[in-house]
Amino acid sequence: MSTEPTAAENTDRIWTAAEKIHTAMLVTQSGDRLISRPMAPIVRRGEASIWFLTDRDSGKLDDIAAHPQVSVSFSEGSDYLAFHGPASVHDDRAIIKDLWSNGAQAYYPNGPDDPVVLALRVQPDHAEYWDGPGSVVAMFKMAAAVATGKSVGDIGEHIEAEI
Repeated sequence: MSTEPTAAENTDRIWTAAEKIHTAMLVTQSGDRLISRPMAPIVRRGEASIWFLTDRDSGKLDDIAAHPQVSVSFSEGSDYLAFHGPASVHDDRAIIKDLWSNGAQAYYPNGPDDPVVLALRVQPDHAEYWDGPGSVVAMFKMAAAVATGKSVGDIGEHIEAEI
């Protein structure tokens, strides 16, 4: 007999998946449009936060000042994640140094003390996770649905968590 996962297990599964993915799309609101940008996330499960390093002159900072609610989406293989919550900007060198990596050095060659570098923190209050089957399984299910005239239905698993 199987049991449904607990809220804590769902939350853990979502954070575990996010920690394994190295690129995310940060979605901000700019006026009446949504703007998506690929970013390198720094996932800090213990803080329930997703951090990014960004340029002081980036347009996303104006977007966040006007509309702090953002979305961060991840996708790799059959894992799809979406986090939603407020973002905040931090000009604290200790935070930036703590987040620093060799990857950051490639984007900001003057190092973590460069005044152009800021930290962006997203503190999600809600997250969703989808786990789809491999493409061969999905294609088989779609072909079977077409052949039988039935709906493909759900292909995979979907969970939600309040963070």
